[in-house]
Amino acid sequence: MLSFNHSQVTTGGLDMHIHSFASDGQYTPEEIVNLAEQVGLDGIALTDHDTIDGLDSFMEAGRKSPIITIPGVEISCQGHQDRYHLLGYFIDWKRPILRQRLKYYERARAERIKGMLKKLKQLTGISIEFSEVAEKAGKKLIGKPHLARTLVEKKIVPTINQAFTRYLGHNCPLDRIPKERMSLNEAIKLVHESGGVAVLAHPVYCKKNLNLKRLANLGIEGLEAFYTDHSPEQNKKYFTLARQHGLAITGGSDFHGSVKPDVPLGKIRIATELLKPLQEISRKKGGRFDLYQI
Repeated sequence: MLSFNHSQVTTGGLDMHIHSFASDGQYTPEEIVNLAEQVGLDGIALTDHDTIDGLDSFMEAGRKSPIITIPGVEISCQGHQDRYHLLGYFIDWKRPILRQRLKYYERARAERIKGMLKKLKQLTGISIEFSEVAEKAGKKLIGKPHLARTLVEKKIVPTINQAFTRYLGHNCPLDRIPKERMSLNEAIKLVHESGGVAVLAHPVYCKKNLNLKRLANLGIEGLEAFYTDHSPEQNKKYFTLARQHGLAITGGSDFHGSVKPDVPLGKIRIATELLKPLQEISRKKGGRFDLYQI
């Protein structure tokens, strides 16, 4: 069992929280694998928001690369009067139940953008058609970054950062439009049914007191102890809590590219040995280890 001091590394290692253009990141899954090689990572996990559409090309790129590629997803969910982001690792993304449920919430995301556009018109008098934002997304999951780009294009704000600061960031006017979220219980069940390991993302953002005993009883199996927005003290706090509750430990940068320009790929790197507990959990669920390189 690795100690805290040996769980985070400065060279090699794993970045297990990455977003591609399949959700709201800048780069294609193939480009991310290439970038991982360039920055000297040993392995990466693709964890796009509420979609698995990038995993086919991500895993194919991984088969042609020395980089360990881990199929994942990040699911927005709601439970016990708090919002959570649930990371699913080693999922078998080929299972129909996973794709079907995520497609439902993909449609809900589109409806939220429509609500944001209506609110924007109320606030500013500026009318933007949904089709203009959807065009930015193309076939990708539509989200706030695509609306941000539209706001810049329409000269409502000068930069994408300003779009988030004034309109789209946490608790800003357009962000207050409700987002339909999967329940935490359903999200955990979905990850498990897909052969995956359920890990709580960025615990620092949980608004209520973090009750890991209750969450573990619900089926949470790991904790993202190392995260870009955690202070060193918080990294140690969550590492210790994970160990106390018998949870696997993960960590990642939450890399998006230009959407988060201050977060480079590999900003957070955890020791490759921390994969072993995740693999063991997934194997017990019948995870498809023939689908990817370990």
